[in-house]
Parts: sequence; structure tokens; C-alpha cells
Amino acid sequence: MNKILNEISSRFSPMAFSNVKPTEESMQRMLEAARWAPSSYNEQPWLFVLTLKGSEQYDMIYQSLIEYNQTWAESAPVLGVVFGKTHLQENGKLNSHFMYDAGAAMSNFYTQATFEGYQLHQMGGYDIEKLEKSLQIGEGLKSIVVFALGVPGDVKHLPQDMQARAKAERVRKPLEEISKIYLG
Repeated sequence: MNKILNEISSRFSPMAFSNVKPTEESMQRMLEAARWAPSSYNEQPWLFVLTLKGSEQYDMIYQSLIEYNQTWAESAPVLGVVFGKTHLQENGKLNSHFMYDAGAAMSNFYTQATFEGYQLHQMGGYDIEKLEKSLQIGEGLKSIVVFALGVPGDVKHLPQDMQARAKAERVRKPLEEISKIYLG
């Protein structure tokens, strides 16, 4: 097997977090890693919002989550959102690649977070309208993903079905199923 970065192969989506909060310096490095992601026309069409547990904004994000995600995400010391700028800054035209570019930034953020000793659990299970309305981020920004960030914790506090999911072996599809290589 090809050797890949440990920060990529050790990545997982925890459903339980310890109460250890990421340091401000670590979060700044994660954001800096995201900042260096490639983007179409160098637009950098993303906005990361990080909130610490106990803040009003954390509660806004938490309240937008579906009930299933609220059950496990309540232990996360940080909840975040990635927003994408839907239109090009230069000419106001629709940026059809904003989600791809924001995903690249999130990948850099996630890899740096893993290097720093943290893990993320990304979520699509949230009320988009409720989240965007409560956070009032601004015009032209679309929420793409919500995530929980922290040091993985003990799953014994989770409901049984979630414990089983959290302890399940990580499985990836075989390369042949997700890729094609044509060499001439």
C-alpha cells in the first residue's frame, strides 16, 4: 500500500468528545492551513466560524442541529460552520466552484486539526435556514457544513446504538471502486 500522511489515515469522526478545548493558537493554525487551500481565481470563497461551548453562537449552531446530532454533539467543546461565498468578488457572477473550493479549505483545516491532536465530525444534519438566520453572517454566504471539533472522549456516555457506531471499524471503498487511472 502507498504510504500516506498519518493525519489523513488516522482521521475519524468521533461521536464523543472530552472537555479539552483546543487552544486559540491551534485553532489559528487550523484556519491558516485552510487559508492556503487552492481556489478558482484565487477567490478563497470560504468563511469559517468557530464557536466555543458556552457562547451564544455555539448555542445557535447547536439548536440548528437535528436531534440525532444534538445527542452526541453536546460534548464538543467547539462547534463550527463553513460558509461559502456564492458569487465571484470581481464581477458578481455565480461561482459554480465555491463548494469545491470551500471543501478544499476544510480538508486543509481537518488535516491540520488532526496534526494538532484534535478530530472533527462533520454534519449535514442541521436546519440550514435556522442556522443562517440565527448567525446572520451576511448576504451571499451559504452554509456548507457544520462540524464538532475537539479531543475524542469516552463513548460510554452515548446511547447504545451510537456507541456501536462509534466503535465500528472504519471501512473505505477499494480504490478500484472510486478511481480510474489511464496511462496511455
